[in-house]
Amino acid sequence: MVVMNLIKFNDKDKRVLLQGKEFYYGILIEAPTAIVESKILSTFLNNVNKPFVLDPSTYYFHPELNTNEDRPSLVQLREKYGLSEEEFVLYPEDFTEEFAKNFTKNVLNFQANHFASAQKGTLLKYITRDQILKPAWYIPPYFPIENFNDPWVEVNIKLMEYATDFFDNIFPIIGILEKDTLLDFDEKLLRDFIKRIPSKMLGLWIAEFDKKSISEEYLRGYYQLVEEIKQYKKGIILMYANFFDIMPQPYGIAHGICGGDLKYVGSGGGKEYVKMYIPFLRREFTLEKATAILARYGDSFGYSATKEMLDTIRTLNHLDKKYSTLKEKGKTPKGFRISQLSEKEKEEYKEIEDKIRHLKDTIKMEFLKERNHELRELDVTSEINNIKRTIEAVYKRETSTRVAKYYVGHLERWIAAIQEDNNLV
Repeated sequence: MVVMNLIKFNDKDKRVLLQGKEFYYGILIEAPTAIVESKILSTFLNNVNKPFVLDPSTYYFHPELNTNEDRPSLVQLREKYGLSEEEFVLYPEDFTEEFAKNFTKNVLNFQANHFASAQKGTLLKYITRDQILKPAWYIPPYFPIENFNDPWVEVNIKLMEYATDFFDNIFPIIGILEKDTLLDFDEKLLRDFIKRIPSKMLGLWIAEFDKKSISEEYLRGYYQLVEEIKQYKKGIILMYANFFDIMPQPYGIAHGICGGDLKYVGSGGGKEYVKMYIPFLRREFTLEKATAILARYGDSFGYSATKEMLDTIRTLNHLDKKYSTLKEKGKTPKGFRISQLSEKEKEEYKEIEDKIRHLKDTIKMEFLKERNHELRELDVTSEINNIKRTIEAVYKRETSTRVAKYYVGHLERWIAAIQEDNNLV
């Protein structure tokens, strides 16, 4: 089974996404990002020439998730969706037939026309009708539910049904707000809900659900929920997913590129580590942890990029120290100012920045390659057996159970959760 891989757009990743476009299927764009970076995205989408989907992010208007009404991109989004200032927070009772139809129309029009509008001007003279940017699928407005008896269920179904009046290629999303739902979801209510979804493909998003640290019990509920939905011949896209979502063998997975931003110690502020995906442990780690893991396990687990990644980390750490020193020299009461540096230091600063950017892109590209490799012809049984062997090898080699648990505890929880299913292992 081949799993479709959608990558969430981030402006800082666009170089890698362009260079590595053979390693993923398409692009996922969140509506606030589309608002803020419409011209950048229009150029990028034309250049990358990949299918894309635009998440309308209507969950921001849900009472439980509405936390920043003054955020400029959300204000613009509210206006584009035809909502008044008083309608920044929506409730199920607001969705009269007229309101629901108009809201659905506005949300779908935004997806259909936003990038086409951004293409207008001189660019439009040079493109054909086939080159006008349109999503591969259209996502109806959606609001997360707490359970399958939630009043929002009926609202979501209504919005999906209205969406089919405008487009055939719709891609509904089920958002689950309360993870306790996974412990005891009502199969009949779920079945009734899924049967009414007017599409062969749907997204599943569970808010605040960190699969690196979540308990075995929740993972089992998550796995069983996915398996239940699959019985109704629905292609499931696991939205904003973690790296272990391949275990339930979905139709697709949508996630960001692994690799955070560097913020330097000293005048540069706090430190946010670049993260590296370690494929044989199916998890991302900070560079500090990744160095120890790769040095100890990379070759023994047959990871071909071990030397390249260790060299990359070593160079990044060296540049980090030099960059931090220059940041300190350019420190002012208002933050870093490059004008505080000498001409030679300015040149060095820019040169180091370019090198760091290239090295970070190297880490991101390796992630794209590894994810693409993992998602090709995925077989869950062989995947489970490989993970079992990994767990066993780490416990044998580590003298500290605590360290071994840190490395493979997430894998142990996944295996335990999946083995509860009678048909798999």
